[in-house]
Amino acid sequence: MNKKGFTIIELLIVIAIIGILVGVAVPYYNDYIYDARLSTLKQNLATYRQVLNQFRGDNLRGPIKVQVAGAISLPANSWAASANSELTAGPIQIVDGALTRRTNLKYLPQMPVFLNPKDGSPVPSSSWSVSGEMAYFYDVNGDTIFDIDSELAFVDNDGNASYTSGIDTALFLGANVGAGGAGTALDYTSFSVTIDGIDY
Repeated sequence: MNKKGFTIIELLIVIAIIGILVGVAVPYYNDYIYDARLSTLKQNLATYRQVLNQFRGDNLRGPIKVQVAGAISLPANSWAASANSELTAGPIQIVDGALTRRTNLKYLPQMPVFLNPKDGSPVPSSSWSVSGEMAYFYDVNGDTIFDIDSELAFVDNDGNASYTSGIDTALFLGANVGAGGAGTALDYTSFSVTIDGIDY
């Protein structure tokens, strides 16, 4: 009775071939995963920037990026938190002469999660940065908090960061309407994420 099977040499050759194939395939697979994550990150950022443009078109300004105190309040860094961001909880506006938050007007269901393309971990909000201000406010008491009941906020139509009657658009008319000088940035219209020293 003849029994046929693989010799140890044949098995070792098969194992060596499998090892070589795995060694060649793994780097390509890792590159594929990185490229897919990078593509997703760029698409999520493009979507977020599109939402910012829509918000700016509807409200003549970007979302508020500073702490707000008064009849309507926002905590510090509220722009990065789903519960308080104007994009997820509705913009602050004056409707029928009253200061209100338009909770029925939500631009995002929640703040997006941006993933690091290298390892897939969420990028912390400390790596997010905002810029491109269109609106300013006069920080009369110098606390870097927008006192919505008493400080003037305006859209800077002439680009000088100072309120010019007849040119700039007043957003929230506080008691200090006549304040002059340079204003403090109130909103943002540009957004980027920094990962390993690279801005996306």
